[in-house]
Amino acid sequence: MQDSLPKTMPAALKRKPGRAALAGLSLFLLSSCAGAHVSNIASVSTTTPAPSEILVAVDTAPMPNADQTRAAAAVAPQLQAAVVRRLGKAHIAAIPYTAGSARPGAAVLHVSIQQADPGSRAERFLIGFGMGSAKLEARADLETTLPSAHSSLTAFDTASDTGIKPGLILPGGIALATGNLIHLAIGGGIDVVTNLNGGLSKPTNSTATAIVKQLHRYYRSAGWVWPTDEES
Repeated sequence: MQDSLPKTMPAALKRKPGRAALAGLSLFLLSSCAGAHVSNIASVSTTTPAPSEILVAVDTAPMPNADQTRAAAAVAPQLQAAVVRRLGKAHIAAIPYTAGSARPGAAVLHVSIQQADPGSRAERFLIGFGMGSAKLEARADLETTLPSAHSSLTAFDTASDTGIKPGLILPGGIALATGNLIHLAIGGGIDVVTNLNGGLSKPTNSTATAIVKQLHRYYRSAGWVWPTDEES
């Protein structure tokens, strides 16, 4: 059974698991869940007031192949809606950007999708541990529409993927050793639906969350009011 496991699997997981190993599986799953990573942050100080509203525009950079081009085109409106929704939950006035929608005092949040790799559902489902991960990378730029102010207030990159949860090969191997497939699949925390159908949905939601969190940090640094801060 051990010889059938992927070579990339940690050696400790190839051995016949005891109770400690099985108990640690859930902890491993929890520790493998991570949100989008934010990097390359560039911000300028400003004395202008906070934007009266944020117009969210999402487009796509050229992709290296047809699969990523299709994936990016599908993700763009989903990411736009997710960012608008999260800003709205923070009580920040936000709407999707359309031609002619800019009004005095508004800012434009321009998000450009740099990579949209759907990965391999089969590898995520059967192997996991990062194999076949879907990956989403984007560049966000908050731009003021005030003619007297610097056009770009803060810009940053985000990167997210579907994580490193184990697939069915691992719990299947453990189940044969213990004779308890259903208990391990459910009690062990194996998220079959997410592994099979998740695609870019998880990275999209993680990216939207990271973008709004980084905007929150910029608001604080600029001395602007973030409405939910006052409510807490």
